[in-house]
Amino acid sequence: MLKSVFSKYLLAFLLIITVSFFVLAGVISSMVTSYSADAKRSAVEEGAREVSEFLVGSYSESYSGSFSQYVYLHRDMLRGSLELLSVNEQQMMVLVTDETGAILLTDVGNEQFVSMQVQASLLDEVILGGMRPTTRLTDLSLLGDQYLVSALPLYEAADGENAVGDVIGAVFVCSSSNSISGLVETVLKTILISCMLVMSAAMLAVYFISEKISSPLKEMSRAAKQYAAGKFDVRVPVRGKDEVAELAQAFNNMA
Repeated sequence: MLKSVFSKYLLAFLLIITVSFFVLAGVISSMVTSYSADAKRSAVEEGAREVSEFLVGSYSESYSGSFSQYVYLHRDMLRGSLELLSVNEQQMMVLVTDETGAILLTDVGNEQFVSMQVQASLLDEVILGGMRPTTRLTDLSLLGDQYLVSALPLYEAADGENAVGDVIGAVFVCSSSNSISGLVETVLKTILISCMLVMSAAMLAVYFISEKISSPLKEMSRAAKQYAAGKFDVRVPVRGKDEVAELAQAFNNMA
């Protein structure tokens, strides 16, 4: 009977711990996902601004031909600049296209994408977005995976402070979404391991505590049965000064 009662309390206690850890895992994973997504969004948007300002500035100051020709003639210097962004931000890739979406330049290690084409729908969305970065999670056909993409159109310099010339190309800064899911997976694994350790410790603690409480009660139960049979010389050991010890002393006094 006592084992059955303590087993029920133990199961209820473990259930509360399990539910608490699941709630904690859900809250933390949601917070980590939100924070990581915001941080990655800010990083790709800032990268797109920096690359676009650098390209437009260097092109306007040093070359009078077309933007495609400029990129081709200065590709080594430009690729080195793009490499800095890729090194500082892991799993980030930079694509520079002309006004039709044809890729002219990428950061180091991604030369295979040169001359490939960015989707026309995405390019139109970028051009329509104007000077504000177009940022969204998309499946780039040339990459074959989900990427957070931030893009800005490149405008030819025009006379006047606020004048904007024709579109000469676009910059796409892409960051894999796998890093966010990987971080969340790591957090969930850590919480799961912690939950298992805490549950193991709780089971051991509850077991020893229940044994400490149930042993004197079992002795009292046996003594009560012997009292009922007329054996009043039986005594219950008194251990400690807690309520159970007081109950054992009361049994002995009753005998």
